[in-house]
Amino acid sequence: MKETTKAITRRLAEADSGGFPWRDILKGDMLDVGSGDDPLPGATAFDLPDGGGDDLRKFFPDRKFDLIHGSQVLEHALAPHVMLQSWIACLKPGGYIVATVPDWALYEKMLWPSRYNAGHRSTWSLDQLCRTVSPHLGFHIKLPEWLNQFLNTDTACELLLCRLVNTNYDYSLGPDVDQTYDPSKGIECFIEFVLRRSEVFTDDFSVQQKPRPQQFRDSVVSILPGPLRSAARSMWRRFFRLKLRARGWAPFIVWLVFQCARRRKRAVIICRCGGIGDVLCTLPICEEVHRRHPGKLVVFITASVWREVVVMSRSVDLVYANKWWIYPFTFPRDVNLFGLVDKSYNPQTTGEKSFTSGTSAHLIDDLAASCGFTGKAHIPKLCPSTDLIEKTRARYELDSKTTGSRLLIGINPGPSWPVREWEASRWQKLINKIHSEYDAVILQFGTKGGGSSEYDNLADVKSLAGRLKGEELVALIAICDLIISIDSGPVHVAGAVGTPLIGLFGPLDPASRLPPDSNSLGLFGDVPCLFCHNRTPVIHWFDSCPNNIACMKALEAETVFDAVKSMVAHSRKREVSESLPVAN
Repeated sequence: MKETTKAITRRLAEADSGGFPWRDILKGDMLDVGSGDDPLPGATAFDLPDGGGDDLRKFFPDRKFDLIHGSQVLEHALAPHVMLQSWIACLKPGGYIVATVPDWALYEKMLWPSRYNAGHRSTWSLDQLCRTVSPHLGFHIKLPEWLNQFLNTDTACELLLCRLVNTNYDYSLGPDVDQTYDPSKGIECFIEFVLRRSEVFTDDFSVQQKPRPQQFRDSVVSILPGPLRSAARSMWRRFFRLKLRARGWAPFIVWLVFQCARRRKRAVIICRCGGIGDVLCTLPICEEVHRRHPGKLVVFITASVWREVVVMSRSVDLVYANKWWIYPFTFPRDVNLFGLVDKSYNPQTTGEKSFTSGTSAHLIDDLAASCGFTGKAHIPKLCPSTDLIEKTRARYELDSKTTGSRLLIGINPGPSWPVREWEASRWQKLINKIHSEYDAVILQFGTKGGGSSEYDNLADVKSLAGRLKGEELVALIAICDLIISIDSGPVHVAGAVGTPLIGLFGPLDPASRLPPDSNSLGLFGDVPCLFCHNRTPVIHWFDSCPNNIACMKALEAETVFDAVKSMVAHSRKREVSESLPVAN
């Protein structure tokens, strides 16, 4: 292996050629976590026999190191977030974290459990959405998304570098070869990122505070006798860890006590912190929860970005969002918070409970069934206010004077799971065809690929990828004449606001995803392995596709454009609150 040796050779060569300034980073008082038999030159080696890297604060004082290096370590942690937090705590102001994790596609070959390292508890990528691998095995992390959420909630850091490293990698070799095994070949296939801890720290990223009184505390502790000094430092570290855990729960408990006391009701909790599609498809169970728990306060917990969307649905009594509670957070079922919580529900898909199981049920029914509910699948209507729409249009330069009578067509190309994606070249061909036939403004929704995705470079579109708040996404999809999307969140948003929809499918049957009773059309290629994710066992969800994602490749741009012409011919501009008739 010798991953550190290979990486150092490449990094120094890059720095000497005028690239990333590695020589300015790899110096000073350095710690190499998980060093093994390949330590970082000049660094203090620290590995499992020394105590492991899950919580460095048990072994080192805060703000001690200029650099903490972790090569292929985070994927072994039960809680990578906690591990990284402890590393940052041990950095000096202006110090650096240099870390690598194995790439899900190149190293793991999208096979789970890892066939090359049984100790891996999580998988990592640059361009795939977070998704639970198994309740007992960990989860898959989309690194840019995870780092952004982490940096914006827990620390004052900046991300300097996040990229895929594929030095000398041979893409023609199959999944049976560990290309990194022979160090003499110099092959690398991991994701590399660099963090820098800011000079001034804050406990909350949104509130400027004074630096912690670290020097005063250290001076007091330093004059204590040895045993007392060790005990004092240990007590402080335990307090700091408790503070980190309490930051999520303390405000929620205070808020819930106030709300229950104010309304003189006990609460029923529904918790879903996934993507917007999962959240919208969870909302239908709220009606049944109200019926089963009359007189109770129905509270929906979700990610901060979707709070206003859930409020807009008017499906529950209260919505709570906490920036520390993100997917795959679930509300503990055995916690009743002093008798305030009567019942809690954590809707999950069949795939989340068992990643080898598929289902032919609609996503709405699948989520409901996990909570013991049945009923006709439907999705709540979302009606964004005129004020929200006008403010959103103005903010993104889409006001009526700018767009005039031109068609507004929204597209959502990704990135997403590779098995759901439609090639960027086909998206561009479709875009070109639309512009040749119609006077249209094409809005690109979705997530930003961080420069690593070819979807970031589509031409002749107005890209809003990664820029919108949840309620802004709803508002803009509501004013579109048509949405064209892969199997992803905007599919469900379009159904909720009544916008005509074309969905591009392959691994999943559109009947299990398209919004019920909506003006929608699902397109898919004709291949023998079609709808493989509806089968049990699932042919591939995390695993690489044995047929090279033939289902999505069989879908031609001409087919999609024919559907666009048909949908545009039968649709019309409408008021946001008006639902379109169901297509025959």
